[in-house]
Amino acid sequence: METLLPETDRAHLSGEFADYVAECLRRGVAHGIDGWVDDCLAFARDWGFDLEGVERVSIWHGADDLMVPFGHGRWLANALGPGADRRLLYDEGHLTILVGRIEEVVDDAARFVR
Repeated sequence: METLLPETDRAHLSGEFADYVAECLRRGVAHGIDGWVDDCLAFARDWGFDLEGVERVSIWHGADDLMVPFGHGRWLANALGPGADRRLLYDEGHLTILVGRIEEVVDDAARFVR
């Protein structure tokens, strides 16, 4: 994963968290890679619904993310409806949001289920 992790993410991928990520990856492909392939195809195919109608959502994306291009995060943020929250963070990677901001992400998501 070294080519997919900027220094900001690599600093967090150690110890117990690294073990957790490795186990998640193993479980995620234990029965095949169809789900992973579907995720990749979603970058290039129509999702079957109008993104402008999506309002009760929050998008979090780090500019240092090497797994999902930041341009995709900007595109998605711009395509969503006006009620969507956009958290495009220029000092974060793919993993740093999960490690360093998980409470904020959960609090943000909880607003939509109240």
